[in-house]
Amino acid sequence: MTDPQLTDVLHLLARRADLLEHLRAEIHDKRKLEETLGVSRSTLNRALKDLEENHLVEEQIDGYEVTPGGNTAYQIAQVCKPLTEALPVLTSLPSDAPLEPVLFRGATVVKADQSNPEAPIDHLEDLVRTGTHVKGISPVAFSRCVRLFYTQIIEQNIIADIVLGERCFEYLWAKHSEKMQTVLGTEPCTFWGLEGEPPFGLALVDDEQVWVGIHDDKGSIEGAIMNRSDAAVAWALDIYHQYQGWGEQVLLQNN
Repeated sequence: MTDPQLTDVLHLLARRADLLEHLRAEIHDKRKLEETLGVSRSTLNRALKDLEENHLVEEQIDGYEVTPGGNTAYQIAQVCKPLTEALPVLTSLPSDAPLEPVLFRGATVVKADQSNPEAPIDHLEDLVRTGTHVKGISPVAFSRCVRLFYTQIIEQNIIADIVLGERCFEYLWAKHSEKMQTVLGTEPCTFWGLEGEPPFGLALVDDEQVWVGIHDDKGSIEGAIMNRSDAAVAWALDIYHQYQGWGEQVLLQNN
């Protein structure tokens, strides 16, 4: 039996993900796997043979189970697949952007394209409209997002705690000063201004769902990474509090 190659194993994991998930849950015999997955015996035999040859599963007396190496490889694949999808978008980030592998494990990647250049914003809007509390970091200000947050804060009474990049804050104050004055006077919402720019946008909705937006150097949205795992939420909270600590709270100006 030859040693498996990493790229081959990752491709195999992508093709056989459903089978491996079932075997990670419990040991299954072939008949039960056929019924559960709805595949033919010949297809199942090929899949099990591939997984066995790459040391990902092994046959026991009562059925097949995932090996320790197979379990670890499966978890790595949960990071590698979303990361691979996101790589073209991540080239817009500075090299020291504080991303961590936990953000990608089990994540969904949405890219802007010609058919829908605002697809990442569509997903952000869906999340914000269903939430009651949004913690965020923003390096840019899209008119659509300004309207979204203003409406949700004023009409839907969501709580927003937002850290604004320097250029973003200056733009909002110059172009939307009336809206800024209104939301600054809306308790318990809070805003902080940074010196400099955060490397990406971040929205954490109800401490349950993470949205990370990637922008190019002109401020156009390139894509978004979304995750709702506990580890991704913990990472997002750390990043939010870090940037909040670097900022200065923006207070309502009394004339």
